[in-house]
Amino acid sequence: MRASFKYIRPLTSGEACQLKTRYKGTARCLAGGSDLLLQWRRGEAVFDYCIDLTFISDLKYYECTNKDLRIGALTTLADLENAEAVNSYMDCIKAAVKQMCTPQLRTLATVGGNLCNASPAADLAVLFLAMGAEVKILGSSSERQIPLEVFFIGVNKTKLGDDEILTDVMIPLPTQKTGVSFSRVGRTVVDIAQVNAAVCITAGSDGVVGNAKIVLGAVAPTPIRSKAAEKILLGLKTTAIADDVIERAAVTAAADGKPISDIRASAEYRSYISKVLVRRSIEDSIHSINGG
Repeated sequence: MRASFKYIRPLTSGEACQLKTRYKGTARCLAGGSDLLLQWRRGEAVFDYCIDLTFISDLKYYECTNKDLRIGALTTLADLENAEAVNSYMDCIKAAVKQMCTPQLRTLATVGGNLCNASPAADLAVLFLAMGAEVKILGSSSERQIPLEVFFIGVNKTKLGDDEILTDVMIPLPTQKTGVSFSRVGRTVVDIAQVNAAVCITAGSDGVVGNAKIVLGAVAPTPIRSKAAEKILLGLKTTAIADDVIERAAVTAAADGKPISDIRASAEYRSYISKVLVRRSIEDSIHSINGG
């Protein structure tokens, strides 16, 4: 028999934080429910109070300014899929969400839910981390903003406190020529990723790589950046990066992972495909910078 819970529907972010403060560890927040309700049905998530955030209208938005791309936590994957491709970042996000789950689930699943569930295989976590995203966190008495890179602390664990909710994602837009790419592989087109990867490369007016982020998911308890692989690309002209350099960066990134074997894939397969996905993403990013 499944455990029962009391359903609560706040209308503001502040009210949601107050409810989390009141009920602390006995409450869970519902955004889209595509993860939480499955966990509840399997008995993996047991809670006394379900705080439904879906009626907090100011958390459902996305907007692009001259400096950044801002996305509300309750924005659905379908919202992003149907958004106008105003820049290369939004174009990549649109392409990524089309690879996630089914069209029906994309109308329910939210950005905040994908991040706060903190699955090691979360697609948006990998892509947003490569883009240098930060998240805004609201508590009952304060507000803070932290890099997404430090938001995840373990499998299904984040830095959210008992009185806090994630409200916004802020992605800084590049001021120099940038290529960004996301890739994933799964058992089926709608399954959770066996491995996913994202690469973001920025080059100056001289074509020299000044910044690079290489991120892998589903190969460690949290999404990981391979700073060793990134260093291989720094200082090189994008028009002169040879195949063997890309291969070395891909091999280095894959070596940083610590994959496990589970129902979806073996550790050996994850390690192998990590190299493949990183190589493809680096190639796509460089191709984009070079005007391909």
